[in-house]
Amino acid sequence: MLTRLLRQLYNFSPEPVAKRLEARTPSFIDKFTVDFPEGKSGIIHGLGEANVIRDLFWRNFEASNPEFNRVLFSLAKSADTIVDIGSYLGYYTLTAAKANPKARIYSVEPFPVSVAYQKEMIHLNNLDNVTICDVALSDLDGVLPFYIPDFSQSRIPNIGSLVDRFGEGTHYDDRSSIRTEVDAHTLSSLFDRFQIESVDLIKFYIEEMETSVFTAAKDILAKHKPDLLGWIFYRDDNVEMLGELLDQIGYSHFVFKGQELIPCPVLSDAKVLGGVFNPKRGGRSSIFSTTNPSGKIPELAVQIPGLTARPN
Repeated sequence: MLTRLLRQLYNFSPEPVAKRLEARTPSFIDKFTVDFPEGKSGIIHGLGEANVIRDLFWRNFEASNPEFNRVLFSLAKSADTIVDIGSYLGYYTLTAAKANPKARIYSVEPFPVSVAYQKEMIHLNNLDNVTICDVALSDLDGVLPFYIPDFSQSRIPNIGSLVDRFGEGTHYDDRSSIRTEVDAHTLSSLFDRFQIESVDLIKFYIEEMETSVFTAAKDILAKHKPDLLGWIFYRDDNVEMLGELLDQIGYSHFVFKGQELIPCPVLSDAKVLGGVFNPKRGGRSSIFSTTNPSGKIPELAVQIPGLTARPN
């Protein structure tokens, strides 16, 4: 009740007041509700853990890439098995679990602090269809270096990558890099370890590792042809290589731009055709790739009010 009252205050406040409210973290609230489509809701905890959680408190579902999240919600409803690669604090895993309680969801996240957060979230929401896979995905199996930014210099603590994206010589040279180690698997090894027999939907947010991960998983993509929903990072020829790989399997690509899903015949054209986040720091775009565009795109357009989408 208190959360809803504060959100109403935020929603009806003049923009300068709303901006000041956004910057505040109510110290007397730890757990709050986020509303998903179709009357579904979930519990988020640890309001002071990260700015992304604070944004969810004030702006509810609209805070975290709402069109991307709506597409995830819609795709998850018809998926039997979902793999969330780079699940961080588990918000997209929660979205998928609320969309489809019957789906089997595998949340892949190597960083112990984020894993601990997810375990509490799963408990609070009584999710019995989520398995946490506390490993990183790579093109190699083994113990690998994992890099995170100095917490005191990052708005999004705990986020990290097998690629050192922080410190001197990187796009985030204003933050020092902390090196740790994590267990890493290929997607094939992950399937073997957790006895995953098939996959219908993969959400990925893996900080410049997407090309390496999917190149090593080409056989799995070719066999199961899961829908792919995630973020591509513009580094060197990273996106070009990923596009060529997925084209060989028969994927069609779409890039998010506001409330539009724009056909992207060549994946690397996403940088021109769609929305680009943080272009001064290399840039990234959210994309949807599918081997069934004539079926999936009209379905999304019908299920998601306001979404403009068309097949290639």
